[in-house]
Parts: sequence; C-alpha cells; structure tokens
Amino acid sequence: MESAEACLSELETISSSDPQDTFVRRLNEFLVSARRISEFLPKETGRATGLETWMEQEHDNLLSDPRYAYFGALRNISTHDCIVRPDIAQQSVEITSQLRFSGHFEAELRDAKTGRVTGHVTYDSPVGADSVHEEVRAQTKYFFADRQSEDIATFCREILNTLGSLVSEA
Repeated sequence: MESAEACLSELETISSSDPQDTFVRRLNEFLVSARRISEFLPKETGRATGLETWMEQEHDNLLSDPRYAYFGALRNISTHDCIVRPDIAQQSVEITSQLRFSGHFEAELRDAKTGRVTGHVTYDSPVGADSVHEEVRAQTKYFFADRQSEDIATFCREILNTLGSLVSEA
C-alpha cells in the first residue's frame, strides 16, 4: 500500500512539472504496486481466517466495477505486453493568486499548499495607480483516449482508495 501511495504522490506532482517519460515510468510502477495489494493481502499473516475466500469474492465483485476492471487490464498490459502510456496530454495554466496594490507595497509570495516562499515583490507608484501581480501554475494532465472523463492521476487515486478500503475491511 505504501509503495502505491508513494507512486501516486509522485504521479500527482509530476503532472505539474516533469516530462512525460517520468510520468510514464511512475504510472507503470503504480500499476505494479497497486496490483500487489490485492495479490498479497490474502497471504498476510495475522489476519482473520477465511481471508483468502473473502478476498477472492471481493476481487470478483471489484471486477464488476468498470474503473477496477480497466485497472486490471492496464496492469496486465504493463506486465505482459508493453509499457502503459497516456494518449493525451492536456496542458493548462492557472492563475493561483492575484494581488492588487498601489502606492508602496512589499510582500513575500508563498505557495498556498506548502507555504514555501515563491517570490518577493516591491512596488512603488503613485497612489491610485493600481497594479496587479498574478502567480500562475502550469500543469499537465494526462488521459487515456478511451477514458477521457478523468485524468490518470485521479483514476489512480480512486483505485488506491478502493484498495485502501479493501485493506481496511480485511
């Protein structure tokens, strides 16, 4: 579970900045790690008796879920045939914050999520002459051609949530 979570965390951050090759590598590592959860869970020691039978039944139930069935197909492709790659890369630029100011103004700009300082701004102008500072974030989201309703990182997050529930119930 931890390995799959680590892969997913990196997948989500790669979508924001790194090249597609890194995303592809981590996606395939996620597929391997996430599939191991359902493969090895019935073999864990210290779990209730009948876990293997319960797990087989739950796995069969999960296969009726289109997302999980698609995940299984991707995992098989990744393991047996070739590397799984996204078909579509959708790039966007988002304004993450906007500051309006006039007169003399000094500020540290921080990332809203991490709190990390991303810049400093000093502005001097006549009072009444507004200026706008915009902070933007470029992002790339990857999609499969036959599954364009959700990006791949979201797809993987939902798979991991499903597997996490399975582990909790076991």
